[in-house]
Amino acid sequence: MAIAVATLAAMALTRLPFQVTALLGVALGFAPRLIRSAGPTPEQQRLTEIGKDWEGLAQAWRAPLLPPRWTEEKREIALRKAEHDTLATQRAQQLQALTNNLRAHQLIHHLNRFAIADARIRGIGPAKSATLSSLGIDTAGDVVEARILAVPGFGPALTAALVSWRRQHEASFRFDPSKGVSPADIARLDQEIAARKARLEGEVAERLRRMRQILEAAVARRQSLETRRAELQPIYRSAGEIAASVPADLRAAKTRMALALLVIVGLALANLPLTSHVRLATSPAMLAPRPSATRLLVASVPIAAPPHQPAPSLPIFPTAVVVTSMALQATPGEEVRPTRSVRAGDVLHIFEQQSGWVLLGEDVPWGWAASRWLSLPEQQNGGALFGTAHDR
Repeated sequence: MAIAVATLAAMALTRLPFQVTALLGVALGFAPRLIRSAGPTPEQQRLTEIGKDWEGLAQAWRAPLLPPRWTEEKREIALRKAEHDTLATQRAQQLQALTNNLRAHQLIHHLNRFAIADARIRGIGPAKSATLSSLGIDTAGDVVEARILAVPGFGPALTAALVSWRRQHEASFRFDPSKGVSPADIARLDQEIAARKARLEGEVAERLRRMRQILEAAVARRQSLETRRAELQPIYRSAGEIAASVPADLRAAKTRMALALLVIVGLALANLPLTSHVRLATSPAMLAPRPSATRLLVASVPIAAPPHQPAPSLPIFPTAVVVTSMALQATPGEEVRPTRSVRAGDVLHIFEQQSGWVLLGEDVPWGWAASRWLSLPEQQNGGALFGTAHDR
């Protein structure tokens, strides 16, 4: 359709012969199509799409294997282990405190033998005893003046009676230095230590269970990345080799072709004599010549076509496909002196190879890259993907 429209437009605007007009129309119709179609080839588009998938896979691989929650659980376990390790020391310290306060503990044990409910205290019957018991005041050892005054229904008189009853039993107490800490106190201390130990061990076991779940999820995620890598790597390599076989400057080639077509038509028109430009017509108006100033100038001053000069031969360099984004180096080797960055999927010329290093560029060399990060023409299999196990 575009060619037909261009041909009709050329016939309407010029008085050229039909063959020349048709040639001009074809040139005007094909040139825009050539320029518009000079975009990335399907092979290059596929390589770009696969390269994006590959880059996303590489970013997922380089991400930390374990989430921050793993570190938090590990820190909490370390805190509980440290507390667990001090339980034996805490027991010894509390036992020493019991030994140092042996007289006070013997006095409390002596007073605890006398129950309020069994005593005959003026003004305190079963109801009052039940009220005191509900608040944890059962024996003479529990009687403290401030605690009794805080009990509803116990005024100064009843409080004084209870305190007097306690002092009577205190007077009958005799301290025996030969007796050590009572077995009941030791048993109570051991019970407290055992309860704390069980609590800490239970919390550690629960957090270890959570860490195992986190680790299993991370391993499953890494295995899925491995599977995807095994599927995508040969596809990526194949797409790179196919894209490398297509001229990288296809758009420029098509553009030059369209311009050359227009130049050829223009030269052909310039070399036609003016008399051949006039159509035969049946009407007198059509017989009148209507040469434009441009046609008169072209007819009076013929333009000779430039002599043909063969294009200089250019060296043909093999190409390589960049597997992952990186920075090129000024010299081959492990010393990092970056020159410029390239992206995954770029197709570059190979200028030189030395001991596992490749000099890359387009019209001129840009820098050196390790061959393990490239898809070379002679390379079909193997090669590290994301680095060594130590890098992971």
